[in-house]
Amino acid sequence: MLIGELILDTPLSITVTGDDKMAVFDSKVIELTDDDIIYIKNILEQINYRSFVAMELVTEDDMAISFLSPNVSCKLTAQHNGKPYLWKNVKIVRLKLPDTGYAHVVLCNDDVNSFNRRMEYRLWLDTDVLFKINDSNVSHRGILKDISNTGAGIIVDASYEVQLLDKLHIQFYDSVMNKVKKEWEEVLYSGVYTVIRILPLRNNRVLLGCALVSRSDAIAKLINRKQRERLKHDN
Repeated sequence: MLIGELILDTPLSITVTGDDKMAVFDSKVIELTDDDIIYIKNILEQINYRSFVAMELVTEDDMAISFLSPNVSCKLTAQHNGKPYLWKNVKIVRLKLPDTGYAHVVLCNDDVNSFNRRMEYRLWLDTDVLFKINDSNVSHRGILKDISNTGAGIIVDASYEVQLLDKLHIQFYDSVMNKVKKEWEEVLYSGVYTVIRILPLRNNRVLLGCALVSRSDAIAKLINRKQRERLKHDN
């Protein structure tokens, strides 16, 4: 699926990472006139991009966001026909269109599929987790069923009304042996995830399938350590 196949008013989530920082912005697909489309296509021909989607201008403090810094990378997530899609290599430019005026235009050559289920090693935890939804300051409790280098499975109460493409800011603890002090310590792990599947469970709960927004070295080390420990135990 090309990015230009997204339809009018589709909600969009843009994740920007760079210099060990991350920011997430929301927008939606906007309608363009024929003159707007011709204007954009002329630009695409000059810079060798084959597909685009125009979205509402993303601003902060009434100033348009610039996504063109050489030190940042942008990913775009959207839902199409009930399925979440992720474009990892997008370029976002601000253009003044003939009829619509200023808008951000997302350019991408990738033809992508919907999120697939995680195929790599999953670390099964069944541990308590705290999470916040999008920009909310309210913390909720859930159960972190499993975690991998690219995603997580989290069980939460259905009353929280988590939606597809919501961002979850999670925190959980795990015990680590301090080899110097020779005692166990509680270590805090955190990460930001995008909800890409919601599976109803019994007792008014749901299982959230989540994709990791930005790779976490700390979580990767936790998974590798636990995997080594379990392989050693099994042998």
